[in-house]
Amino acid sequence: MAKDGRSSGKGCRGTTFVEVLAALTTFMSLALVILGVERSALRGIRESDRAGEVVERTNRVADRIDREVRTAAISRLQVQGGLGLEPPVEGTDYSEMQFQRATGFTTTTVLYGNPFTLRFTMEAAEAANGTDDDADGMVDEGSIFLVDSTGMAAEIARGVTEFAMRLEGRALVVTLESRIPELGGNSRAHRVVRTIRLRNN
Repeated sequence: MAKDGRSSGKGCRGTTFVEVLAALTTFMSLALVILGVERSALRGIRESDRAGEVVERTNRVADRIDREVRTAAISRLQVQGGLGLEPPVEGTDYSEMQFQRATGFTTTTVLYGNPFTLRFTMEAAEAANGTDDDADGMVDEGSIFLVDSTGMAAEIARGVTEFAMRLEGRALVVTLESRIPELGGNSRAHRVVRTIRLRNN
């Protein structure tokens, strides 16, 4: 007698709940691994961006200071002393210094413009005590100002945690460190030491 071709179902079985659960578990595990790798990669990109940002910012400020003082005269450098303005002591670090740029020449002398002052000022919430007083991840930070002869001050850098100017021969050595605060009370820093050869006596 001929069969109608329909399967009796013998030897076939459906997917069990255990197999479905195992497949879902495997899928979720893979998904978590992929998400973890992705998050790690994104975190690395963000950290790289932050590192690049603080390096670029610090170098940009050092370049600005270089342009401002390169044409200054060594004989026109002044710092605050006990009796007022006086020439800087070679090899001594200063956080404030006055200078005058050369603006022209005659047959016998160099002409200089009005004096400018580079000045580091600590933030009001900070004290020079080696402590993060305002809990922003930075210690003893402040800003650098360029002050003209009328007393007008232009901020050229903030988040600065170290700034010093030192005369060495015909060069002004500028040390500058700036920071960018990060989550968790940390900060990212970059430090440069720039030697600027002064062109005029």
